[in-house]
This record gives sequence, structure tokens and C-alpha cells, in this order.
Amino acid sequence: MENEQPGKRRRKQDLQVRPDLCYDESLDIDDEVPSTSLQVTLKNSVSVKRKHDNAKRVSTLRANETTEVRERRILDDARRHRESRSKIDPKGKSELLQRRAAQHAQARLDETHEQRRLLDHMENRANSEGIKAGKAVILPSSFMGSPRNMQQLYQDAMAMVRKYGKPDLFLTMTTNPRWREIVDNLLPCQTVSDRPDLVARVFNMKARQLLKEIKKDNILGIVVAYVYTIEYQKRSLPHMHMLIILHEDYKPKTRETIDKYVSAEIPDKENNPKLYDIILKHMIHGPCGNLNTKSPCMENGKCVKEFPKRFSEETVENHNGYPVYRRRQGSTAIIS
Repeated sequence: MENEQPGKRRRKQDLQVRPDLCYDESLDIDDEVPSTSLQVTLKNSVSVKRKHDNAKRVSTLRANETTEVRERRILDDARRHRESRSKIDPKGKSELLQRRAAQHAQARLDETHEQRRLLDHMENRANSEGIKAGKAVILPSSFMGSPRNMQQLYQDAMAMVRKYGKPDLFLTMTTNPRWREIVDNLLPCQTVSDRPDLVARVFNMKARQLLKEIKKDNILGIVVAYVYTIEYQKRSLPHMHMLIILHEDYKPKTRETIDKYVSAEIPDKENNPKLYDIILKHMIHGPCGNLNTKSPCMENGKCVKEFPKRFSEETVENHNGYPVYRRRQGSTAIIS
């Protein structure tokens, strides 16, 4: 290498002197690499290493920073964001973005205050009991149910809305503790609350079947996107909330289409006796109002769910931001 002329090609065996230098493994020992490629590769390697070191240093500093420093950093980030937006739009057309940035900063501050109160409580308890408090650990987004995981899922859902539009249907599936699959598999002297494993398995089985009918069988129309969440009630009964975005040809845009998807009437007992019994058993609210003033839904003498609903001969798409579904006054279609 000492007698190498300027512009002379370097061999791969010479590159092995620098272990951090990247080269193509497909090259043979006797293959030659241009010196210009060596310079570009070395520059890229140093740049990537510098970025990695900077990111590692920033993450280490943020992990060790105190609560006061973190609050100051959050406020500074919000202030710099507002200043940058004011420079881009000096006439104040970005007030909405500035307000959202301020709300986001306030939410982060509230989260910081809650974390500080929790840490103070742990430290006080450790001092009172004569033990050493543990180290605070931030759960990553890969940990199901953590704040970062929920934030990531929320951002994914918002990305779907930006691409496919607003959801068309809101569907809720609730566990029935009297499902035959649950009752038939209870041991003697057992109740549903004694077998949360059985309840969860049966609910998961029925939820998968519902998803199959919605996605593949298209019982509600062609689905382009959907998102759902599973929650647990106080009695440990799971239930699922789902948002469905339909294809443009199946979106409910008219009253007739809305009536096809949603019904707020009790079905005809003679034409559909099974559905009639199910609706009366599981889908009736109340009684409340004047018939039962001590109902849990009553506040200040009124039902918080606004029952009983008024009769309506046809569906109204928008009434104060909410639809008014068809509830015709008659013998087989009563308030529900």
C-alpha cells in the first residue's frame, strides 16, 4: 500500500483493517474496490454511527432527567412549535394547530404530574417501611395495554380514517352469561363468575365468527377497513366495540339504507318470533322515567339516555348531531 499511486484501486483485504467499514460480501478476495467507493462508504458509516451515538445520548439524558427538567423541556418544545408556526403563518391562520399543540403539551404535563405523584407515593412508602424504592420503568409500545401501546393503536386508527374516510357503522357485541356454550360447561355448584376462562374462550369464538361474517361474508356490505377494541365490564364480561368503514357503494347515505342497517322497533311476533323474544329479553331499556324514578339511569328526574324516545314515522339523519331512528306508533312497533 505504500507504493500505491493516487486513484489506484484498493483490495478487499486492505479494507479489513477497519472493522467498522462496510463492504459487499459478494466480492472476491482478489476483486478490487474503487477508492471513491471507499470514501463514500466510510463517510456513510461515520454519519450513521454519529446519528446512533446522538440518539443514544439523547435517550440516556431523557431517562435520567428529573421531573422539573422534563416539564421545562415539554414547555420549550411547545413554545418552539408555536414560534415556528407563527413564522410560517404570521397572520394567525394556524390558531387551530397552535391550540392543538398547547393541548398536547398540557396533556403531557398532566401525565408528568401523575407520574411524579406516583413516584412520591412510592418513595414515601419506602422511607416509612425502611426499604429501598425500585427503579421506574417506562413500558414500551410492545407491552399490550401500556400508554405507549394505546397511543400507537390510536395513531393507527387515525391513519385508517385519513385514508379511507370516517367510519360508517358502530357495532357493539356483548357477552351473554346465559349462552348455551357457557352454561352447559359449568361444573356443579359453579356460576359464570367462577369461570372467567370459559367466558373469555366462548366470547373469543363468537367474536371471530362475527368478524368472519363481516369481513368475508359481507353481511353488512363490502368492508374496506375496520378497527375494534375489547373491554371488560365490572362483572368481568368482555364486550367488543367495532368501527366499520364500508365501500363507497354500501355507505348509508339515505334513510332507506339507514333503516336497512339499524332498527329501533320491536319486530313482529308472528313473522319473527325468535327475534321478538330476544329483543324483549335483552334489548329493552328501563323502565325508567315516571314509571321508575329510582332507576340507575335517572339524574335530576330525567333519563341520561333520553328514554323513552319519541315516536317518529321516518328516520331523521341529523338532529343535533345524532340520528333519530324510525319508531312508528303501532301494535308491533313500539318504543324501545
